[in-house]
Amino acid sequence: MAHVHLSFFGSIRSELLKLSSLASTLWLSAISLLTTVGFAALFAWSIKQESHYDDKGKWMATAMPIPRSVLFECVSQSLIVAIILIGVIAILVVTGEYATSSVQMSLVVNPRRVMFMNAKAFAVAIYSFVLSLVTLLISWGVVEAMLAGSKQTPLTAKEHWLPLIVILGGAAITTLVAEFSLGLGAIARSTAGGVVIFVVIYMMATTIFGIISSLSKHMLWANWCSQLMPSSLVNTFLSGKSNELEAGMVPKGWPVPGWWQSGLIMLAWAVVFYIVGMFIVRKRDVK
Repeated sequence: MAHVHLSFFGSIRSELLKLSSLASTLWLSAISLLTTVGFAALFAWSIKQESHYDDKGKWMATAMPIPRSVLFECVSQSLIVAIILIGVIAILVVTGEYATSSVQMSLVVNPRRVMFMNAKAFAVAIYSFVLSLVTLLISWGVVEAMLAGSKQTPLTAKEHWLPLIVILGGAAITTLVAEFSLGLGAIARSTAGGVVIFVVIYMMATTIFGIISSLSKHMLWANWCSQLMPSSLVNTFLSGKSNELEAGMVPKGWPVPGWWQSGLIMLAWAVVFYIVGMFIVRKRDVK
């Protein structure tokens, strides 16, 4: 065994093998793919039907032209469920090993805990990026096929980069959510705990801040905070445009992130939670 040595790339291959061989990963991946494509098809069908109605709700034999930007909105909005499921997969990457106590054997094979976590982070990044990219491309193809016979207005100059933002940017922002979830899993070390925290921060926090801001005109800071929550950041980023809120929705002079600032803030969420999770894995006993 003298020729056998521990390497970072070997650790990544090991984590990818573990990740892809789990039944939960395969099931969640399949569900995320099917639901995303299904929602994209449903949105496209809805847009096509709506184009046949005028402002008064009367059916028109000749449909109104559909802005091409709407096609990419269908694709980006359909990604919501997939992002949540991929986040759960990332949580299971850590918590699954703690639940079965297989983490003890993993750390015997690779006692360098920082390398252990970094290998998981790379494996999750590769898996989530590829899965979300394939899902987005299929969804785009389905939407294009369903709206192929409809009249479409071209993208404007400001929307020129929208396909790149939605497809490649969508895969990238999904990967950031997965890394954020990986950190949550390392912090909680419990599948139930990690999923609950993820749901609260990703899905419920925006709504909670919105309710607080509606209680009083002095609570507008809560509405500003809601724009910094992961779900709001993802939606703003995928829109490909600045988040223009109505006057009086946030305190005067407080900056509201645009699409690219939202991506950077989501990157900060992922980095902070991953570093905290890695520190906890490094310091805590595995039992």
